[in-house]
Amino acid sequence: MQVQSVNNQYLIQIEQSAIALTDLQKMLDYLCFKSIVTRSEATEADIEQVADEIAQSGWDGLKNDLLARIAR
Repeated sequence: MQVQSVNNQYLIQIEQSAIALTDLQKMLDYLCFKSIVTRSEATEADIEQVADEIAQSGWDGLKNDLLARIAR
């Protein structure tokens, strides 16, 4: 594996046999997430509100699915 810094960017070379493409994609997704979080101006309250909204929408979808299955 080689890492170079070129024009304010990192260039990484990894042999294909060293890591599965799916694992590499997960690593890149994580690095993208870290980059976004670093630049975020969201407060803890903002994050909690979004988490609550996601939890509620997930439950609403699950509830509707369960009710549809029961109604069959």
